[in-house]
Parts: sequence; C-alpha cells; structure tokens
Amino acid sequence: MWRADADTSLRLSAARGVKMMSLIEFAAVGVGPGPLPGTSFFVTGNPDLGASITEGYDIGVERQLPMLLSSFKANLFYTSLSKNVAVANFAPSFVNPPFFVSQPVDVGASEQVGVELEFKGEKDNLQWGVNYAFIDVNDKFDLFSQGVSFVGLEFERSTPKHKVNLHGGYSLDGFSIDLYGQFVSSSDRIVPNAGGGLTLDRVDDFFTLSGQASYDITDWWKVTLSAVAFDSKTHRPSQVDAAERQVYLQTSFHW
Repeated sequence: MWRADADTSLRLSAARGVKMMSLIEFAAVGVGPGPLPGTSFFVTGNPDLGASITEGYDIGVERQLPMLLSSFKANLFYTSLSKNVAVANFAPSFVNPPFFVSQPVDVGASEQVGVELEFKGEKDNLQWGVNYAFIDVNDKFDLFSQGVSFVGLEFERSTPKHKVNLHGGYSLDGFSIDLYGQFVSSSDRIVPNAGGGLTLDRVDDFFTLSGQASYDITDWWKVTLSAVAFDSKTHRPSQVDAAERQVYLQTSFHW
C-alpha cells in the first residue's frame, strides 16, 4: 500500500496458490447404479489430475472527499484457475455395457476480471452509499472427453455481469431506519434435467427493495422490523427458486 497524500491511498496485491485434489478425486473406488436398467457405474478416482494453480491480482485506490463528506473506492481485479474438475460419465472402449465409468477429469481453465466502485458518506444523522460491481467470467472448457459431452454448458453465463447496491439510512436517539436497493443483471440459472444432465434457464434483470427499522425501548430492550424484497410479491435470485417477500419482527434483550 502507498499513501499518495492525506486523502489518497493506493493498493496493489498479487497472489499465487495451489489447489490440491481431494482424496475422493484422487483414489475413490466404488460401484453404483447406472443410467439404464440393468447397468452399473464404476466410480474411480483420477490420480493424473494433479494440482491446480490459482492466481490473483488486485489494484485499488481510495480517496477521501471532504467537500462531499464522502469517500470513493475503485478496485480492479483478475483471478484465474488452471484446472476445473468435473465428473465425466462415459462407456469406455475396454469395458462393454452394462458397465459405465464415472471419473473426475480436468475440463479446462477459468478466469475472471472485474471492477468494483464504491461511494459512501454520512452527515449528522444521515448515511448513504452506492456500490457497483462488474464481473466477466471466461471459461476455457473442453466440452468433450472420450467422445462424450460431459460439460456441454457455458457455466460462465450463470454469473450476472452487473450488480448495483444502494443504501440510505437515518438515525436519531434510539431510532434508526435503513433502506436498501439492489439491481442484478440477467443471467442463466443452472437447472438439472429430469432425465439427467443440466440445462440453462434464463433469469431476467431484477431490482428489489429491502429495509430495516429498529427502536431501543430501553438500554436493554430493542425491537426491529425488517423486510426483504418488500416491493414485490416474489423475486427470483440468480441461482435459487423464486422467493417470496419476507417480513420479520424481532425483539432482543441485553443484560
């Protein structure tokens, strides 16, 4: 980290690591039911996988803005993983059905680059903040092994590229209220097929509002009302099923 002046600081970091395979990926052995009646899967590890190299680079700047009673942060990052492991199910040429083989294999490398921007501040009883993140994932997967497609999907499409978070808050004596807004750009949800395998299901852009209000009745008794996505009856986060709005009333005691 380098401090350019009293209000500005710069940060640069670099890291390199090793991700080892698990014991199951290395030497698992077992037999299970196959995809068709009367067939079986022979489950085996793969000692040829070896280690995966991960790298990460990050550069950021933080600037205090006294005239705006705020601060600004910007961050640029890059990460990579040299090997991604997936389980391949195939019928090898040296074993005839009813036996199939299930084995972890290296499907290829993956990398992502991203930018994060944050602006926040406060004055007296008010607080505010805006955060923006952009992430671009690039998977370099080999979609075929032994002539059989076992990946077949662009998993990178399951990561939303844009996210925006908003926050505004007010507090006075024992009362406080906070309002949060979130925007997430469209992506593709990974969904298992009924007959096996995976598919991608489109998830549209969405925006939600959430909030929280709390009041200190006494020094030891506090009541909080919070709501998640109260602006819509249901919303659909990227990789989970549609969720309903949620409202919570909590009370807490401290002694």
